Amino acid sequence: MNHNLEIQKILLKVDASSRPEDKINLLKQAIHIADANNDKEWGVDLRLDLIRAEINTPNQTEGFPAFVWILDAYDNDPDLLDEDDFLWQYKWMVEYSIRNPLILPEQVDHILEDYRNRLKRNGYTDHSYYNLLVYRHVFHGRLEEAGEALSKRDETERDGMSDCIPCELGAAVELALLSNQFDEAIVKGHDLITFKSWCSEQPFCAFCDYSYYLEKAGDTRAKDFFEKAEAELSKLDKDKTSHLAQMGQLIDYLNKYDKEKAWKYFEKCAHWDLDASDAESFDFIRYMLPLF
Repeated sequence: MNHNLEIQKILLKVDASSRPEDKINLLKQAIHIADANNDKEWGVDLRLDLIRAEINTPNQTEGFPAFVWILDAYDNDPDLLDEDDFLWQYKWMVEYSIRNPLILPEQVDHILEDYRNRLKRNGYTDHSYYNLLVYRHVFHGRLEEAGEALSKRDETERDGMSDCIPCELGAAVELALLSNQFDEAIVKGHDLITFKSWCSEQPFCAFCDYSYYLEKAGDTRAKDFFEKAEAELSKLDKDKTSHLAQMGQLIDYLNKYDKEKAWKYFEKCAHWDLDASDAESFDFIRYMLPLF
């Protein structure tokens, strides 16, 4: 059978699948066929599809090497595709590298600088680069540096590589909460709280952050945000498993106020942790410890 036809048949199955994990397995089959036939164009397109599918899970086991393949293919043959076509996926891979303990800090430095250079080469500002610095500093607990990067981000013009406004608001909210600036966090998140600004990730993630950090501080406003988070949870794609950490935050809250419900939530998402990245798994386990 012609390999193009084989791949197209697999893609029909991908389109008919709702679970990201099923899509990933099918796309891996298609990639194998493309590579066996030395079809670089299919190899690029299918790997980009795989990365998009895996972003809806708590792992990037397949996506990271797939992206490395794309990057190498482009650098060896720039006529194969436009560099701009994979910069968004590059941003996702930078985030993954920041949280991957197997990637050394100096390697992350190199990845960030390479990403920044490619942004400039394609006419973009440093806005998304600074947003990644916020993410990196927060992950390592460097809150002052995160605040400086956040200021630079907000001073830099937004462009086509910028995260959506709700997600950028969510980053500012998280930093304020981590800094115990709870009133400021609520002010910063006004448009999320009032649903003037929303996306597929927000305000659910922000509501989980609010409920978790406010409850830890003994702030009674945590209850309201927990209820908001639960309401948003019911609207999320049930096949999407990337919100493992947020589920952990909700379970941590419930452990104090409704242990039976906490266990029900645990049963709902515990299996997501089986294939999660080390960082995602660590966060989930950290939230789970009080439950046991």
